[in-house]
Amino acid sequence: MRYHFSGIAGAGMNPLARLMRARGHSVQGSDRSFDQGKNAEVAAGLATLGIVVKPQDGSAVTANLDRFVYSTAVEAETPEVRAARALGLERVPRPALLAEVVDAGRPGVAIAGTSGKSTITGMVGWLTREAGVAATVLGGAALAGDGTSGCFLPGPVDGPVAAEACESDGTLTGYHAALGLIHNISRDHGEVDALLPQFETFAKRSGRLLVNSASPEAALLGRTVGARSYGPVRASYYVGFDYFANANEDVLCIVMVETRDAVAQVDDILSVPGVDAVYVGPADLSVTLGLPPAPDQDAASFSDAITRILDACRAHGVVPGIAGNQQTAPKRIEQGFRLVEVAADAAVLARGAGLALRAVAPDRATATKSSYL
Repeated sequence: MRYHFSGIAGAGMNPLARLMRARGHSVQGSDRSFDQGKNAEVAAGLATLGIVVKPQDGSAVTANLDRFVYSTAVEAETPEVRAARALGLERVPRPALLAEVVDAGRPGVAIAGTSGKSTITGMVGWLTREAGVAATVLGGAALAGDGTSGCFLPGPVDGPVAAEACESDGTLTGYHAALGLIHNISRDHGEVDALLPQFETFAKRSGRLLVNSASPEAALLGRTVGARSYGPVRASYYVGFDYFANANEDVLCIVMVETRDAVAQVDDILSVPGVDAVYVGPADLSVTLGLPPAPDQDAASFSDAITRILDACRAHGVVPGIAGNQQTAPKRIEQGFRLVEVAADAAVLARGAGLALRAVAPDRATATKSSYL
């Protein structure tokens, strides 16, 4: 296709023009700053990519163009806009073209928020570049050292796309991203109440939505549409600040199998993709089998249930786990359980507290009352 970008030096237009050129389209553009002798470095950079820089006097807009892309900073009655309208060219606002690119991404990621989105987009760009991931990244602020207008990384047409989605011109509602992110919602390009409808539409049209839980407005909106939070502050302290990037790999899905019905359907349960381990509560299992609660039983019904669970775990490649104590743990390990409790945290705390109390006031110490713990 043949594109003309009116206002091509802009931080939002420049990356899109370069992307269209990288995807094999014929691209030309104009900018009043070029006509004024400014932004010579940007103009030279475009020229090296094969993008033809034209004067912004309307003469470059001809009938052989397929799409006329214009910046929201370009007035409605410039010579170029008038020429495009007179020729009946397809006129595409910059945000609409950006949304088109994002929506076509596999996946498409739209990064929104009243502030900080350029930084986040730049971080995504830097991370994908350093990791060697073939992805398209488009943002309003250039990466450090790039010396260009806007953040731009070209990727394959059928690859991932991450882009900054702005609410300032009312176009946030045009995205249908596979993954939408809302960093914050605050008074910036308008009052919060005026901005909320845009963000609500953006949220509802995102295939999956992430919100920053540290932003009250974003978190509230997220709760109304079932978003996931990306603000795991406490988790980051004890797991590491790469928690979000690795959470899906690090978090285990462990299902409880401790009722008569669960044992009967254990094969179906463990057939569900993503189940990592089973955890058996022997006392609860005992009760559902009509036995008194205990960490172990001699009854055949109990032994048969344990055997069935272990067999299902082996068949489905799922780790078997079970609760218990120091007395039952060796037996469970011998049976084939791989996640074995040797002492409950409550029991450890109770024993430790009891030892300390007996050392200070022997006459006031009491024995542990639970035979299970």
